[in-house]
Amino acid sequence: EPNISKVTLKDYKQMLNTIILYLGNKKLNKITSHDLDIMYNTIRKGKKGKELAPKTMSHYYNLMSLMFKQAKKWKYIEINPNEDAVKPKLVKRKRNCYDKEQVMTLLKCLNNENIKYRTIIALTLKSGIRRSELCALRWNDIDFINNTIYIDNSLKVINGVVDEEKAKTEYSIRTIHLGNGIMSLLQEYKNWQDEYIISLGDKWQGTNRVFTSPNGQHMHPDTCSDILRKVIRKYDLPKITFHELRHTCASILNSNGVDIKTISET
Repeated sequence: EPNISKVTLKDYKQMLNTIILYLGNKKLNKITSHDLDIMYNTIRKGKKGKELAPKTMSHYYNLMSLMFKQAKKWKYIEINPNEDAVKPKLVKRKRNCYDKEQVMTLLKCLNNENIKYRTIIALTLKSGIRRSELCALRWNDIDFINNTIYIDNSLKVINGVVDEEKAKTEYSIRTIHLGNGIMSLLQEYKNWQDEYIISLGDKWQGTNRVFTSPNGQHMHPDTCSDILRKVIRKYDLPKITFHELRHTCASILNSNGVDIKTISET
């Protein structure tokens, strides 16, 4: 528990509740690969015949692998039965993204929206930032002199509890260089936020976050998705998820000749 995020811990506990229904009455060293295959096949069928996604089944398989590997290290078992169980096949889903013309249409539509909506969506398109990173962004992470934003945090909300943590890999910690257009939009948004804070007076409970709830507290990452859905519905645009804006950014960078290694580090 001390070595994993709150989000991962929550997911593990949810999966364990299901796993215990099938294996909870068995001795650890009596669980066979056959038992695991039966369990995986039954879980896959889901409730009311709605089959679970291959990625979800892969999470179950990986969790069982972690547990049995640890049990083997502790000498509770001699053989890891999950090694011979049938591993769920991951089906690679085609990434959905906008082309340049669709991006231009989206940006044109955003001109009719409020400054917060415009900035959140435009910044994501230009930087490829994740929504959890967007919600953790603070004004001291933005360098208006050198036109950069620095990313080293992510913010998630689990059962109403904020889980903000430092990035765990060197690729997650990065400085992104942006053009004058998006930096000007960020400055315009900051000016609006400064005025908004003054108008709110004592009701403002914020710190130094770039994007916040109406009273200045953290913004839930789902809000990013809600904003994009509203814009898409309003202007009858092709459906795209907020995370797919990140794929769109990568696709446009690639079409502009940016090498794959650079894109993967964005």
